[in-house]
Amino acid sequence: MELAEADGGVVTIRGPAVDWTCWREIRLPLPATAERPYTVTRLSAVAGPRPARLLLDTLTARTPPTGFVRTVGAPDPIVATAAQVRSRPWRFAVQPTDAGAPGADFALTGAGRPAFVHRGVRFLPLDARLRTLDGGGLARITALRAALATAAREPGTGAVALVQPYAPRAVDHKEAALELRYLAEFRRTTGKRAAVITLEAPRFAAGRTEGVLTLATPRTGRTLIGADAFAAGDWLSVLPPELPSVLSR
Repeated sequence: MELAEADGGVVTIRGPAVDWTCWREIRLPLPATAERPYTVTRLSAVAGPRPARLLLDTLTARTPPTGFVRTVGAPDPIVATAAQVRSRPWRFAVQPTDAGAPGADFALTGAGRPAFVHRGVRFLPLDARLRTLDGGGLARITALRAALATAAREPGTGAVALVQPYAPRAVDHKEAALELRYLAEFRRTTGKRAAVITLEAPRFAAGRTEGVLTLATPRTGRTLIGADAFAAGDWLSVLPPELPSVLSR
C-alpha cells in the first residue's frame, strides 16, 4: 500500500504473504514518523508461484494509534510560558533569519553552521541538501554517531541537540527513525539528554520518542528555548511564536 502524506512525502507499507484461503483481516501499522493526514494512492500485490485470486473487501483506518495520546489543551510539558523559559540558566532562539537574539545567547537559523558546544549542550547541525539515497543519509548518520561518541566521553556535556532543516523530500523516514534510535540509545547508555530540533517546519510541534525530545519550529516567528543540560527533570522549556491560550491561564 502506498500513502501520500500531508507534506507530500510517500510512505510504502508492505503486508504479509497470503498463504490462506477465505477471508482474513490484515492489519498494517503506520510508521510513527509519518505526517498526517494520509491519502491512499496505490494498492498492489505480487503474484505468487500458483494461480490465485485476491479480493479486497473493505479498507479502514483505525485512529488514534494505540498508546498514550495527549488530549487537546495538554501540550507537552516542555512547552512553557515566557517566565518559565526565563527561569532557565540560559536561552537560545530559533528563527527563520538571523536578526539578532535579544534575551538569548544565540540564534539557530536555516543557514548551515558547524557543530559546536554551548554550556553543556553539543549542537549538531546536519546538512539536508542531499537526499538520503544520493549519499546524504550516510554522511548525516556518520556525523551523528561521531558526535554521540564524543559527547559520551565529555564530562562537561550533558545533552546532544540534533539540528536539521525541515526536508521531507531529502531525509526519508528510515533515516529519521535511525537517528532517533541512535539518540535513544545514547540517552539510555550515558544518562545524558537528547533532542531533535527541526527548523522551518509548517507548524509548531513538540513531543518525545523514547525520552528523546522532538521539537519542530515553524517557518515564521521566533521560538525561544530555555536550556539546562543538567536539570533534574526536563532540560528544555520552549516558548512558541504564538503561545497557546491554555498556557496563559
